[in-house]
Amino acid sequence: MKFFPKILRLAVSVVLIVLVSACASTEMTSRANPELEGREFDKVLVFGKFQNLNHREVAESEFCSNMGRLTNSECIKSSEVFFVGESQTAEQIDARVKEQEIDAVLILQPSDSGTSSSYVPPSYETQSSATVTGNMISGSSTTYTYGGYTLNKPWAKYEVSLIAIADGRVAWYATGQSRGNAYAGWDDLIESATSESVKKLVSDGVLRKADP
Repeated sequence: MKFFPKILRLAVSVVLIVLVSACASTEMTSRANPELEGREFDKVLVFGKFQNLNHREVAESEFCSNMGRLTNSECIKSSEVFFVGESQTAEQIDARVKEQEIDAVLILQPSDSGTSSSYVPPSYETQSSATVTGNMISGSSTTYTYGGYTLNKPWAKYEVSLIAIADGRVAWYATGQSRGNAYAGWDDLIESATSESVKKLVSDGVLRKADP
């Protein structure tokens, strides 16, 4: 029984870690272009269309990570093909894409974002204890306050497109909304959106599922 308090403390610690961990989820609706059904996109250039450079790099890294796990397609980050601090002409972009033998470009673009707030009202709990010493009784009490603060939860809406390089047509299109808990940041929303995008591309039959 002497180990029970240690086990209990460990269990409480695990629960607290889960409760304060960042969490985000994405709801997405997608459509594959039926006229392009059967095309294979073996090499995909991914582009996170964000003004914030860190967000762009997160999006492209997560795209490639998920594509590597879930598909047979090779993923190329646009930030590794084009220098982010320099503008490219249409001719330069076309030349680099052909040089890299890219089949399609996958673009994630935010369309709106914000935060939702909810107030957690305070609640109180008082714990008391008493000690008997001879004929004397002494006691103490401690009052704990929970709540009394505002939770801010981020959300963002996205558009995702897969463009076929051969003819410039949209092979796949999706819109989605990501929501996070009070501990989530914008990077968590982007990670959720990219993960859901790749899952949809596979389930819609646009990208081939990874070999078992």
